Amino acid sequence: MANTYDLSGRTVLVTGGAQGLGRAIAEQALASGATVCIADLRNSAEVGKEIGVYGVDLDVADPAAVEAGVAAALEHLGRIDVLVNNAGISGVGDPKPFLGTSLEEWNAVLGVNLTGPWLMARAVSPGMLERQDGVIVNVASVGGVLALRGRGPYCVTKAGLIQMTKVLAAEYAGQGIRVNAIGPGWMDTPFIRWRLEDPELAAPMLAKIPLGRVCTPDEIAEMVLFLASPGAAYLNGMNLLADGAMSTTI
Repeated sequence: MANTYDLSGRTVLVTGGAQGLGRAIAEQALASGATVCIADLRNSAEVGKEIGVYGVDLDVADPAAVEAGVAAALEHLGRIDVLVNNAGISGVGDPKPFLGTSLEEWNAVLGVNLTGPWLMARAVSPGMLERQDGVIVNVASVGGVLALRGRGPYCVTKAGLIQMTKVLAAEYAGQGIRVNAIGPGWMDTPFIRWRLEDPELAAPMLAKIPLGRVCTPDEIAEMVLFLASPGAAYLNGMNLLADGAMSTTI
């Protein structure tokens, strides 16, 4: 799906870019004219070759890996104009009551969903500050504003990511860096597709979405690219919910 936003001459780094939404963002950024690097836990170079972008493996929750991965991306791209913090996990294993979450799972979700975006922003910010120009887009979730029972750590970290977005925007707007978040609702990815393919499971899920359907990765990628584009120059510190009005109902 080709998007309508021109990012010619811009460089884009997408975490979690080897699959799902991250891959869709990378493909659309490439189609928009940007030079792109994807970063993921594994298979980044292989997927990068498939779609025509550079790929680097890194664990966003590991400070040393982030520093090394960003350095590799900078060596290839020359600079990083746009960072898309897309890497995230819903949890470890099956959903469970919040207070039944193990410390190991809590730390794992916190590391990827909240510490990771902070580490990535910290790593790319020196160049952005030097140029007085940069964009960060954080992929949050409708779970950052709604409580999804069984996925407490996910919801808490996504809510934290929304607040991080606001803090970064407030502190660095005067230095040329824009920071916004996007909060997708249910998305047609392998994570929920098995539910969509079962009528008994799909019906109650879709009933919670006034629009009557889930979104696609391409639709969310289109909005991410808008936030990265000059057309969003006056948007800063925003959390753009893309959930089919799911969050407006009870």
